[in-house]
Amino acid sequence: METLHGHITVAEAARRAGLTRARVKYLVRKGRLAARKPGRDLLITDDSLEALLGGRTTPDPPVVGNLPLDGYVTVPQAAQRTGLTPGYFVNLIHRGRLEAERVGRDWFIKDESFQDAFGERTATN
Repeated sequence: METLHGHITVAEAARRAGLTRARVKYLVRKGRLAARKPGRDLLITDDSLEALLGGRTTPDPPVVGNLPLDGYVTVPQAAQRTGLTPGYFVNLIHRGRLEAERVGRDWFIKDESFQDAFGERTATN
């Protein structure tokens, strides 16, 4: 798709900002990103994306709620690494044997707690 000078596609804006395309469209609807629609495709202005990013060129580390994902392991990741079921990890969390934070319906196990309990154990060991 050919874009106008100074404009980028929603997909490119999402990639640059480390967001989903749906989030970029939401920011356009809320007026936080300037865009044009010269047909069926929405084009984001480079300047508004740069202003939104505040000069940063790489996205911040992923965050869920107020919880940064660095230093945490999700329950599915823990299950995949060890070959155990996700339910086993939720049970350990409820019994207080693993330190974890809950955001919405998802549990995030503190990496240090996971390492203490399982070390480098993986499904292949």
